[in-house]
Amino acid sequence: MPNPLDKWRTDMNDKMDRWGEEHLHLRPKGYKSTYKGGSSYEERLAQMRSGGGAMGAVSQQERPRMVPPPPSSVAAGNSSFTPVHATSAAPSATPSSHTFPTAANSTHIEFSRFTDADKHAFFGLLDEYFLKRSGGTMCLDDPFDDTSMILVGHGLCSVVYKAPWPLSSALILEDGGVPHWICIKKVDLDAQNQPHDVERELRLLQRLRHKRLAQLLAAFTDAPDDFTTLSHLVMPLYPYKLTDILNDPILVPSAETLLASSTARSPWHALFDGQTFSSFVSSTLVQLADVVAYLHSEQVAHRDIKPSNIMFGTDGTLKLIDLGVAWERGQYEVPPFGLHPTEGSSDCARISDVGSGAFRAPELLFAPQRGYNAFQADIWSLGMVMASFFSSLQEVCEEDDLPRNDFTSWERSLFPDRPSHDELRRWRPIKYERDTLFDSSNGDIALACDFFKVLGLPDNLSAWPEAAHFQPPLEQFPFVHHAATETIWSRLPYWASLAEIDGSAAGQALYRVVEQCLPSILQLSSSQRPSAHQVVEVLTSS
Repeated sequence: MPNPLDKWRTDMNDKMDRWGEEHLHLRPKGYKSTYKGGSSYEERLAQMRSGGGAMGAVSQQERPRMVPPPPSSVAAGNSSFTPVHATSAAPSATPSSHTFPTAANSTHIEFSRFTDADKHAFFGLLDEYFLKRSGGTMCLDDPFDDTSMILVGHGLCSVVYKAPWPLSSALILEDGGVPHWICIKKVDLDAQNQPHDVERELRLLQRLRHKRLAQLLAAFTDAPDDFTTLSHLVMPLYPYKLTDILNDPILVPSAETLLASSTARSPWHALFDGQTFSSFVSSTLVQLADVVAYLHSEQVAHRDIKPSNIMFGTDGTLKLIDLGVAWERGQYEVPPFGLHPTEGSSDCARISDVGSGAFRAPELLFAPQRGYNAFQADIWSLGMVMASFFSSLQEVCEEDDLPRNDFTSWERSLFPDRPSHDELRRWRPIKYERDTLFDSSNGDIALACDFFKVLGLPDNLSAWPEAAHFQPPLEQFPFVHHAATETIWSRLPYWASLAEIDGSAAGQALYRVVEQCLPSILQLSSSQRPSAHQVVEVLTSS
């Protein structure tokens, strides 16, 4: 006679299986991963190629497919590009119903600037990954293989890899990327926290066209299991990051070229060839302001401008990357508090948890109930990047680099010639880190206090009208209202030395431009900051 407890457990498991199949669309018990259409791998691959994209495992299944025109039909800086819907003869915008596929939908690919030859080349690369993983038997609805991808870095909701690109590099070279390499940004859709949205980033990368924005080559999604969907954005690999350049001790004011007195060579020194400090900084600021002005003209705010999101191509062109938290005018955001997102105006961004450290605008620290001007928050970040070129460099010592000072007696006996502590410190490579104008290392409250030291804290709303809707409002701030106790220039030692050291026309022009721009940009009230186009005019008029 069967055990009643075993029978109850079996019945309960069966009920849970059926409930999961009906409500969660789980695969039935004993399910084997086979292609529903019954066609072979080669047949499905041929079908994909003929259609220009991977449209799913079922041949009769119809889903939206976005295939923008090749690069020759899209002029640089032209924002009139409209994707083409695969099931419609007329151009249309990205359908609002378009979503990334789930596990049952297979790998889905969207192209941006690929020509037909580039598309076939990209399929060839995917074939190589698939075949390496499964020996030629893998179905296209199985996970994308990333064993050939090398970790570059990671953000809050994404991981960035570089991968070899053994095929034609013409499009990559055209955009300033490293030949024979691509960059792949991988995002787990379920791990995204507002306002991170890779689908919106994909739409923006498809729509926006500017030589100083990272260019989207392709995008594909992968469902390794029933509960995970990964999105991959494929872009050129840009070799140089502004963070590394700012931390280089040779980037200081000088009357000579940057490489004149340097014997050590770093990869990004290729950007410094023949340039002085003033010419490099001026060029970088003009390029950055130009691309920010373009985004704002397209009604897009970046919301995370910082040195680590500013790259340089092999040709020296600045590239602004990462539109993961970008905001478009007319986009309603769901704040974690306050009004319902459909109430009020959509002309203001509502989620304040954007930006990074000292590059966040002051209003973002106080979560405005009625939203904030995301475009002016970008201007603050632009000013903070400008200030970073003139802040001090600090020597840093990583824990792994610290020399040992606790040699035991047997170690000294075995290695009598072992270098002393002081000798090891001299041999250890010196690393530097660039200070930010404001200190964000102790959290938002300490950062706000640091803002008020330099900018002062007004006691009336006429000087800071946006503060009426802060949380808490201005009259309830837990800070003492006072005038500024420090100046911006006291924290920027290299700005003061610029006028003394570099007497060239470029050096004097940069000195005057920064003196004019920076105080007007770093205003507590966003309404008092200039627009990106005004910043461009000032930077280019010198």
